[in-house]
Amino acid sequence: MELRSVEAIVKALNDAGARYLIVGDLAVNAHGFARLTRGVDIVLELKSDNILLGLNALFAIGYQMAIPVSAEEFSNAENRQRWREE
Repeated sequence: MELRSVEAIVKALNDAGARYLIVGDLAVNAHGFARLTRGVDIVLELKSDNILLGLNALFAIGYQMAIPVSAEEFSNAENRQRWREE
């Protein structure tokens, strides 16, 4: 993943006021350990309004969800619980 892509993601999420963490290989790299990575792993705080802020910020810069549901459907905690159980 190119640095400018990571910078765009972080800027979009920060500008939106979303609460998130960057985890995985990119986080390991930030702590001084070399890991090859082709992506960025992001954990959004699972509160409905934060999910919508974060996902809409990412949509605005061209990213899309890999699952066939809308941001609104995903932001609903009852939906996520039902999907886990199914």
